[in-house]
Amino acid sequence: MPKPPPPPLPPSVEFRTSGSTGAPKSILRTEDSLQADARALLAAFPDLFAPPAPLVVATIDPDHMFGALWRIRLPALAGCPVAPGMPFSPEALVALAAPPPDAAPAPLLLVTTPSFLTILLRDAPACAALRPRLRAIVTSGGPLPEATAADSLSLLGISPLEIYGSTEAGSIAWRRQATAPNWTLLPDVTATVRPADSALVLTSPWAFARPWTMSDAATLLTPRTFRLGPRLDRTIKILEEPVSLPAVEAALAATDLVAEAAAIPSPRAVPRIWALAVPTPAGRALLATAGAAALTRRLLAEARAAAPGLPPAALPRRIRYVPELPRNAQGKLPADALLPVLQSPLQEPATDIRLRTTDAFEATLAFPPDAIYFRGHFPGNPILPGVVQLFYARLWLRRAFGLDVGACRILKLKFSALAHPSESLALTLHRDTPARIAFRYLRDTTRISSGIFDLP
Repeated sequence: MPKPPPPPLPPSVEFRTSGSTGAPKSILRTEDSLQADARALLAAFPDLFAPPAPLVVATIDPDHMFGALWRIRLPALAGCPVAPGMPFSPEALVALAAPPPDAAPAPLLLVTTPSFLTILLRDAPACAALRPRLRAIVTSGGPLPEATAADSLSLLGISPLEIYGSTEAGSIAWRRQATAPNWTLLPDVTATVRPADSALVLTSPWAFARPWTMSDAATLLTPRTFRLGPRLDRTIKILEEPVSLPAVEAALAATDLVAEAAAIPSPRAVPRIWALAVPTPAGRALLATAGAAALTRRLLAEARAAAPGLPPAALPRRIRYVPELPRNAQGKLPADALLPVLQSPLQEPATDIRLRTTDAFEATLAFPPDAIYFRGHFPGNPILPGVVQLFYARLWLRRAFGLDVGACRILKLKFSALAHPSESLALTLHRDTPARIAFRYLRDTTRISSGIFDLP
């Protein structure tokens, strides 16, 4: 007698990890586990979805765990509407959240990442437009800086709800820094720490496996609360000495010259630490006037003073200064996005972004005097090459508008005046039509160059 066929497997959903600590991995989660996760969140935070039903406005991709729960399954369980589309700027967020002309405005539940929230808080008009309607802000995908949490409370009147979790383990814990700075486990989750390395070990009904060991160290404060420590999978050996990449990043950001940093090991036979760093206004000023090498010397001296216990091997051998870290839609830093910037010989100009909307971008750029593109162009009288001006206009076309500029024509291209090292140039990009974006560089009121990108 033939055996009966095995029962069908429960429906599952495939997720891809962010790749922030290595190559992205494929993770399968059953739909039953996702629904259990969503029900637990709804039970833990009923006030977020209480009548009148909020409009969920999300800046996160539903193809990742945070978005799959908070953008798809939780609103469906709670019977809440979800705004269509995914805004990439504060202005787009305000437009997406705008109520129809003939309808009463619903309260807003903003689901976002720490990186997007940081950008939003720099936009005073957007904050003023959103604040009267905001019921809550939910964030995940990375640690929320204390300064961002404080600014959110000050400018938006909201202490963000932070969710700690992972693709494999689902939702684990929550906190609000204004009232509960430590992490509290969700009701059905229990935790211990591994004695050998203090790794957080979870037992959860919706985790990929039970128990599940996280890559984060933690200190249990009570059976239900804990304080997170460093990521254990970001400790590497440099010249036989263990180096914590988060400690390197913290040392750089502890100075007055850098706001945030991302460190990775170099892809060489004998690895060293490389880092991307976002300069503060003081750092941008030094980069513009004295150059990247001078900024790096002073930065490393200040980092050593800020973190005297950091081993010498932990000091970065290469630093590239960028206006913002290349985060993805989940607020993560994929390793494959960091490496090309660090391998490039080009040092980006000191950049201060003034405006970024769906149709316009404005920033001031000052090109460091020791940048490679001034060498030999020309001895005794360095001039900013026109090709460099086009390169950074195209770069911001891609970053600001998400456009593929691999193949495009340039119309009405004019180089009207010379630009020199350290001069502050205003770059503007304006979308005239979906396929045509005008650019212009100005020094005060003097036009340096202009043209129109004609996209295919």
